[in-house]
Amino acid sequence: MDLLLNSWTPALKMKLIFDTLQELLLNPNPTDALESDISSEMIHEYDLYKQKAVAKALEKANQPIEVLMSDILGELASKESEHYKTTQKEIE
Repeated sequence: MDLLLNSWTPALKMKLIFDTLQELLLNPNPTDALESDISSEMIHEYDLYKQKAVAKALEKANQPIEVLMSDILGELASKESEHYKTTQKEIE
């Protein structure tokens, strides 16, 4: 998480960012969460937390690449932009 909070620079490679995010997703830390209601649910109602997490993952996994790129890049999501093309190459 330090990479995303304190060590962020625009020069970071997307692979390193995705690897860091994957680690956070695989090993969430409910004592240092951004969303206190979700962390509380994880601690106190794990089955409900897991059910919601799976549902959200399935919802996001079924979206076309253009939607995911828009989520990642926001307003920079023009397919013609160099930023879009670079990010798409790094994802693939």
